[in-house]
Amino acid sequence: MVKADKILDDVMKGKITKACFDCADEYRAKDKSCYALVTTRNGVCDICKEEKQVGSPLKLFGYYQMIY
Repeated sequence: MVKADKILDDVMKGKITKACFDCADEYRAKDKSCYALVTTRNGVCDICKEEKQVGSPLKLFGYYQMIY
């Protein structure tokens, strides 16, 4: 499995709980876009392991669905 596919799979399964904008931009599927409202905090990205502003991977990778 290609690294990008594994990351997307882990995001969908909830194994990745914090992601930075840089990783989301790099690994996000081309047909997805970042959700408009993302709450961030300082933390360690589960993908690149660097301390940055992190947020919800589902929102950053474009998989978040609003529940009405």
